[in-house]
Amino acid sequence: CSFGGYVLDEPLLMKTTIRHIQDKGVLVVASAGNDASSMPSYPAGLNDVLAVGALSPTGPAYFTNWGPWVDACAPGYDVLSAFFRDWNGPAPKGPTGEDPDDFSDGWAVWSGTSFASPVVVGNLARLMMADGATNKEAVDRLINNFSLTVIPNLGTIVDFL
Repeated sequence: CSFGGYVLDEPLLMKTTIRHIQDKGVLVVASAGNDASSMPSYPAGLNDVLAVGALSPTGPAYFTNWGPWVDACAPGYDVLSAFFRDWNGPAPKGPTGEDPDDFSDGWAVWSGTSFASPVVVGNLARLMMADGATNKEAVDRLINNFSLTVIPNLGTIVDFL
């Protein structure tokens, strides 16, 4: 889930829906949020949902949400991603001629926990496919393994494997 938001009370409908999915054996992974806050964002803040924060090249990304509810973190700063071809937005060119929203070549650079979550999911899927691991076994090896590096309130560091 590369999305999330805040709620005033526990999100009962979301919790019920996710529990239904989890009861079928699905692992739910969600972005922690991009507000530099310790306030849980949902669905990441739900129990048994694997919450993912973002890393920059120098450590925690300045925008990433954090807290004891965040389980893992992965690269989420200046991530190259596919985008619509031949799309040029309305932003004017900068002082040196760069166009910040010209994606005519089909690529864009983005930052956010929405880009960190797929790194974790991809690594989990690789373990499951290559080794025949269950999702719980993959999480135990990639996230809950005490020999791995953990950043307090941001969880286990997961990088491209």
